[in-house]
Amino acid sequence: LLKLRLPAAMPFIFNALKINSTLALIGAIVAEFFGTPVVGMGFRISTEVGRMNIDMVWAEIAVAALAGSVFYG
Repeated sequence: LLKLRLPAAMPFIFNALKINSTLALIGAIVAEFFGTPVVGMGFRISTEVGRMNIDMVWAEIAVAALAGSVFYG
């Protein structure tokens, strides 16, 4: 079982890890956006939208996109 199935499954496992690392980043930002009192990317985006500081919002979005691209590979 381990000699045949696990080596055959390794490409699928690593592909899933590659995709899920990016989705975990998105999930963390969305969770911070909706309800955390701690300073993070999502909290900063929601706070700066309230302050109408759109430049900072786009900067945070760009950093999040860059981090997601780096995690994806």
